[in-house]
Amino acid sequence: MVGLSNGSEDPELLDILSLSGGLSRNQYNILKKRLDGASENETGIYLVNSGYLTQEQVLLVLENDLFL
Repeated sequence: MVGLSNGSEDPELLDILSLSGGLSRNQYNILKKRLDGASENETGIYLVNSGYLTQEQVLLVLENDLFL
């Protein structure tokens, strides 16, 4: 699973997924609270293992975000 750095200018994984339509606003709000303090890698793994998204969906969103 690919993670993003937590630098102040880098958006978090949940933010990217929400903006790209991968998560609804409600899902985003719930997950933001539930995963508070989790690393980007842990967040990605949680999303896949919980059935929110597939690994391919997460990677596609991250690849698209990196090349914008």
